[in-house]
This record gives sequence, structure tokens and C-alpha cells, in this order.
Amino acid sequence: MKKLMIAFLALYSSLTIAIEDPKVLPSIPEGCFDEEIFCHDWQILGRRDDDNPHGKRITRIRFFANLDSYEFESYHDIVARFKDAPAWISYTEYTDVVNIYKSVMHNSTVDGQGRIVDIHEAHYDLKGPRIIGGKVSVREQALYTIIDPVPGALVSVKMENDPNYAASGVKHKSGEIHLTYDEYEETFGIYIILDIVPEINILPKVGAPYIEAGIVAIFKGMFNLY
Repeated sequence: MKKLMIAFLALYSSLTIAIEDPKVLPSIPEGCFDEEIFCHDWQILGRRDDDNPHGKRITRIRFFANLDSYEFESYHDIVARFKDAPAWISYTEYTDVVNIYKSVMHNSTVDGQGRIVDIHEAHYDLKGPRIIGGKVSVREQALYTIIDPVPGALVSVKMENDPNYAASGVKHKSGEIHLTYDEYEETFGIYIILDIVPEINILPKVGAPYIEAGIVAIFKGMFNLY
């Protein structure tokens, strides 16, 4: 147990991984909205899997939602919920799988291509397996770059962790977020893909359900899906 805890608390070591802009909307799993207006899953991607661009073993979390447009004045309201960093604390106040105690949106910057980059710093505790003490403490800073929307999207965002931030609890995190609108159904679609390399020194399939639960809890709170 002591060796596991030492490994789990090992100092952060960054991974140099080039994150390319997404080109298409992610595929929604068959039957995703049969029972709920949202669905989610996790996958473990091997180093040589065709859909793994990172060269590292990845825990991939997927979240999709189909939201009635009448609940929002416009798609800008949905974007605002993502960018309202202090509200992330309230998004998780009714769950015990994740506890966000610091969430700050720092001043935006511009990348080399002139695109707006939002900077979100978050500190939180994630419920974890008992074998590592039942809790994972994470400190991270994410860069959200507003990119050209992929075909079919109103808004597309690329996310990656800030290489200049001394993160802990996670070695790598990147992903993509897309927002769509269906004029016929009058619904907004949410597409979120996150690729994560945690510091937890246990089998990925053991840690993945806990990572998924924490991430899903945030988005369920964000969109009132409880």
C-alpha cells in the first residue's frame, strides 16, 4: 500500500504531445439517447490504436447530450456556462464523486494563429479506488482554444493542459468540445471527448470509471441533468 501511495503522489512530469485541431464531429454511440437526453462512456486506448494520436496509453471519456433549445436564449448561453468558472463549484455541490474547491478563469490570451485561448485553473478532489486511499487530488490548468467550427458545428473548441503549469494528479489531458443545433428537432447537441493520462499507478480500467464519474458529474450539473 505504501509503495502504491508513493507512486500515486509522484511528482508531475509533463508529456510533450502535439494536439491537432479536430476535423470532424465525433460519432455518437448507437442508442445514445434511447433512455436519456445524454450518454457517456470510457475507453482505454492503447499506444498503437488507430484513433489514439498521443503515443501514450490513454483513458478516453466521451459525453454527449441533446438539449431542448427552449431552455436557452441562444447557444451563447451554453458557452457561458462553460466559461463561468466560479459556477463549476456549484455544478458539483450535489455529488460526492468530485469536489471542486477552486475554479478560476484567468485573462484570455491569443495563440500564434490569432485565436482566442481561455485559461481555466481548477483544484479538485476526485473520488478514487480504495487501493489508493479513496481520493485523488488534482491541480490543473486547461487551455481552451476556439477553433474554426468543424462541419456541422456552431462552435468547436480544442482543450489541452497548460505545459507551463505545475499540475498534479494528471500527467496529460486534452480534448475537444463541439456545440451543434438541429433546426428540425430544435435541440442543441453537446459533444465532449477528453483524453487523460492520470498519475494513478493502477490499471487504467480500474481508474477509468472514477475519472468518468467525476467528469460526467460536472456536465450533469452544468446542464441540470440530475
